[in-house]
Order: sequence, then structure tokens, then C-alpha cells
Amino acid sequence: LQVEGARGAFRVRLKDGRQLVAGTVVLAMGNSQLNTIEVPGADLPHVTYQLNDPDEHEDKKVVVIGVGDAGIENALALGARNEVTVANRGTDFPRAQVRNQELLHRAIQTGQIAHLTNATIKRFAPRAAVFATNQGDVEVECDLVIARMGARPPTGFLKKVGLRLASDDPAAVPEVSETYESTIPGVYVIGATAGYPLIKNCLNQGYEVVEHI
Repeated sequence: LQVEGARGAFRVRLKDGRQLVAGTVVLAMGNSQLNTIEVPGADLPHVTYQLNDPDEHEDKKVVVIGVGDAGIENALALGARNEVTVANRGTDFPRAQVRNQELLHRAIQTGQIAHLTNATIKRFAPRAAVFATNQGDVEVECDLVIARMGARPPTGFLKKVGLRLASDDPAAVPEVSETYESTIPGVYVIGATAGYPLIKNCLNQGYEVVEHI
């Protein structure tokens, strides 16, 4: 995927070789670069970063790493039919929406989901994950690990397009105006790629961009 040209005459080249012509381009791509785990055993087949269909899993021992909204929602979806452990680097869930926090607290209190606190992943082994905790190393038996540790903007693509980023930080977002127009006139950036990860933000921004155009 590549964006070339200027306002009124952009050419968007697709991976399959097709080319689209547009007067304006709106990038609403989300944060597509998943944060991954770099520890021994991270390439084992039971270590994953997405949950496509919770119903595919039953009577499994599952570890969910990450307590943002995605991790919590995955844990809750799997908790009804699987033995789920949530691994938390802290003790609470400050990044998650209040409703998800409440649901996870309830599931932990009722014993539906186990909560491993102050836990940092050290390594993976076949059917196991080993965490460093305040009480020492803890090995958790598991058939599946789902690491939901957030994602970063597609920095490589954004730089290829020619957008100016706010800093050299890997998580930096493009500079945009109050109307979400980037440093390239006619190219707008909305949603998570612009630093606004909630879907409602993206929808509102999209409406504003359309109104502005």
C-alpha cells in the first residue's frame, strides 16, 4: 500500500497492483503493529496475540497477558468454558473501561478467573508460562497464551507516505491539525493512528473530516 500525489490527484497503490485515484485520503487504519513478547519460548505455537473466536476453545487452560480492554474482554469471553488466568504487571486495571474493570473484578471474586498479580513474563515452555512475581517465579500450566499488550501506529507506512511524526518514539503519532489534516495537505489521519483509540472517537472524527472536506 502506498499513497502518492497531492491534494486533488492522489494515487493509492494497493498490494495487488491496483491503483485508486482520489482527491482526498483519510487514514483510519488503527494501530496495526502489535506489541509482542521478546522472551525465550515466545515463538512456541501456543503463544498468540489475537483471539478470533472464543467458541473455538473449550476445556483449555488459558493465560491472558495484559489487562487493557482487549485482554479483559478476551478473558471474560473464554472464562465460561475454560480455565483462565489473567497475568497482570500490577494489581489493578487502570487502562480498562470501568465496565470491564467491574466485570473482571466480579469474575475474579467468584473464582471464574484467576488473577496473577505483579507478574512479568520470563519465558515460555511447552504448555507453560513462567512469570516473575513478588513471591518468586510462578509457572502456570497452559494450552494457550493470548498476549494483549496493545499496539503501535504503522510507523513504517506513515513515514513512507511522508507524514511527519510528533517524535522519534516508536509509538509516536502523526502531527495533525484541529481538523485532523496531516502535514500533507489533503491527507487526514483519524482514530488510533492519530492517538485516539476509542471507536467513538474515530467515528466522530470521520464525521468532522467529511464536514470539513
